[in-house]
Amino acid sequence: MRKGPRWYLGAAAAWAWLNLGGRGANGVAVEPLVGYLYDGSGGLYLHVELGYAVNLFQEQQMDRLIPGSDASHWSHGPLLLVGMAL
Repeated sequence: MRKGPRWYLGAAAAWAWLNLGGRGANGVAVEPLVGYLYDGSGGLYLHVELGYAVNLFQEQQMDRLIPGSDASHWSHGPLLLVGMAL
């Protein structure tokens, strides 16, 4: 969604698979973002997007020292995406 000649708001959804030292999990991840489009000379476009990824599933941690002490964790974090196009 354009918010001016260069700024825009957007979102992405993707299927993600994670294994961060636990049992692993997969599911849908969403990424709301704010972007800036730079239109350089010669038809070169530069996209810079800042966002925050949130997985809509939980990974089960595995504690090998304490049986039965599994804990669920949400994965999330900031994103910086940079791209160029002609």
